[in-house]
Amino acid sequence: MTPKILLVDDHPPNLLALEAILEGVDAEFVRSGSGEEALRRLLADEYALVLLDVQMPGIDGFQTAASIRARDATRTTPIVFLTAIHRDPAQHLRGYDLGAVDYLLKPFDAHVLRCKVSVFLELWRARQRLREQEQQLHEQERALLERRSRRRYRDLTDAMPAAIWAADAQGSIYFCNRAFDAYAGALPPRAPQERLLERLHPHDRETIRRARTEAIAAGRPCENAFRLRGRHGEYRTFLERIFVERDDDGEIVGVVGALTDIEELQRASDEKDDFLAAATHELRTPVAASMAVVQLAIRRLGAGREVDAHETLETVHGQVRRLAKLVDDLLDSARLSRGALPLEIAPSDLKTVLRTACDRFAAVEAERAITLDVPDGALVAEVDASRVDQVLTNLLANAIRYSSPGTSIEVRLTADGDHAVFQVRDHGVGVPKDRQQAIFGRFARAHGTRYGGLGLGLDIALGIVRQHGGEISVESDGVPGHGSTFGVRLPRRQAGAASRPVAPTTHEEA
Repeated sequence: MTPKILLVDDHPPNLLALEAILEGVDAEFVRSGSGEEALRRLLADEYALVLLDVQMPGIDGFQTAASIRARDATRTTPIVFLTAIHRDPAQHLRGYDLGAVDYLLKPFDAHVLRCKVSVFLELWRARQRLREQEQQLHEQERALLERRSRRRYRDLTDAMPAAIWAADAQGSIYFCNRAFDAYAGALPPRAPQERLLERLHPHDRETIRRARTEAIAAGRPCENAFRLRGRHGEYRTFLERIFVERDDDGEIVGVVGALTDIEELQRASDEKDDFLAAATHELRTPVAASMAVVQLAIRRLGAGREVDAHETLETVHGQVRRLAKLVDDLLDSARLSRGALPLEIAPSDLKTVLRTACDRFAAVEAERAITLDVPDGALVAEVDASRVDQVLTNLLANAIRYSSPGTSIEVRLTADGDHAVFQVRDHGVGVPKDRQQAIFGRFARAHGTRYGGLGLGLDIALGIVRQHGGEISVESDGVPGHGSTFGVRLPRRQAGAASRPVAPTTHEEA
């Protein structure tokens, strides 16, 4: 950048003479014929030096200098007074008081003037270099702060479980966090949003495209659920929240999307809906059966016909017992979820507990053979016998429900050091590999609503076994006919059983 020197004199010949003297100086010369014009030029541009004549009509040199010093933009601009008449030292002092850095008398030595001008130009160049260095330092500091900010932003978003992406105002995605890349795979640099839409399930794609476009155009956040394809081709359900970024002027500068995996929540919601439907059916069935029997008896009595009171009451009693069992299961599941199911721990012979339950089922189950294999002698454990009976009852009920008539169900009890282990094996439809953890969840069923039931049996069994400090598991290859084997492992001694804290059942661990 070439420095500028402002030459101020009301006599044009003097301006020409100054330019001639300063010929060869590396600067651009700007002429001004009055103090007023000089002030206008100083407001419009930056000057390295002002050579100012003192004696001028209108605003003289002293007044012009005072105005220059009064303005913030020109306060530090060097001023050299040039005069032929003000030789009084008092006038010189006045000029210095007004901000002049030098005072030359006409006629002045050309060499001296050139040297003084060169000094001021060098000072101007030094100030420019310092200004450039300050600007570079500022830019470096800003770049450093931006890098730190981006790093903190990435560290923060990478620590979040949500998958996050960000796009600029043109729709190019410039950022995806670790969770996004881990599930969906990395997008190409500056990929258009269409590349993200391509990973949505085809049935969801157009709906989400339209919802996003409308929300971004309106500058408002939006929330949508859709199925997103993972890097291995699988689809999971995500809830996406989109936020519009604005600058200080309110203009849209970008969009941020945060995706939360709600696949398990969606599955739990579906299972809950299935459970409510099943519960309604299961609870209504004994009520409807009881009402039908009672209504039939009422009609017969009204017609003067005999009613077998014993048979009627037995039927109603059976349905009421079934209804009570359903209600008890619901209450037990609720208590276990709150950790509020009491246990009455006492030394119990597990052989007796298991034999009682198996005999009870064998008495009413004529289509499936139930066998019990137990060791010689008693196998005593500190347990709540009624709750262990409940666990085996639920496992046997499941084995019957999911196996065909004519097959067998084997129950086996063994001792394993300080633990007792019993297994229930059936030869039914089995449990699919991908459902073997989920079936212990509340409302969960291995085969949906196909086989009926509330889906609480294994949930309750899990809670009871865990409350005893034990474990429950399932083994199955998922092949129909190969069946399943459910195993329960219980400690034979309950250290501090009377004061054992009741731990809530967390189905996610199952």
